[in-house]
Amino acid sequence: MSTFLSEKELPAEFTDPIVKGQLSFNGQLHFRCRSCDEVSWIDVTLGKLLLASKIQGIKNKELSCPKCKKNEFESICFEAFECRLCNKCGSSSYASRSESFECGTCHNNSFTVEKTTIHPSYPKRLYTPFRPKMPFGVSPNDDVEFLRNYLPVLRVTPDVHNTYIHFVSFIESIYEQVYGSSAEATDLLNIASSMMRRVFKETKNRDAAYLSIELMMKAQAVSETLIQRAVYGFNINQNIYSALALREEEY
Repeated sequence: MSTFLSEKELPAEFTDPIVKGQLSFNGQLHFRCRSCDEVSWIDVTLGKLLLASKIQGIKNKELSCPKCKKNEFESICFEAFECRLCNKCGSSSYASRSESFECGTCHNNSFTVEKTTIHPSYPKRLYTPFRPKMPFGVSPNDDVEFLRNYLPVLRVTPDVHNTYIHFVSFIESIYEQVYGSSAEATDLLNIASSMMRRVFKETKNRDAAYLSIELMMKAQAVSETLIQRAVYGFNINQNIYSALALREEEY
């Protein structure tokens, strides 16, 4: 989650007790089909309906597995674990980010974080029930097309700016975990960056501008042509200027 989004500022959909314990590390809801084992990413609003219907014992026909069409979902929660290297004996162990513990070998409690991994293993495909023709996470171009059509839906949600901020972390996780931070998928970062530029433009929140810059820097780092890198550089400088200009006005 972005550092400038506190729990008190989360949209109501995310703070609902039904949803809160089911959110994955990227702030979205995931379900596994008990019939065919496919993993589905479900928008938090639709996911809330699914969770509520399961609690009440209601079969919601609209929310069925896009692969086998059955309504046998079970909720799953992906969690980010750290691989910690013991600074004393060099042994490796995994723990959640918030967990503190001693090394099981030498009982030392000083670690270096080597990498972050996702548990359970991140799915290769993320289906979206509201776009059944293609799974999300197979083609960057298809994902970009979906996101462009989906953003107007997010635009009319309550607390739209915080919803945008929260959703960007999901786009980043798709880019990194599914597409391996490849140059072919940088358009996903473009969309995420544009969302943050919009938040900055409408709220003057400089953190949104800085996150937009960070996303474009990630894309620029893997861009394969001089033209692409130049375009990203221009956008980065434009955002830096906007953020600094706002700070100057405040001073």
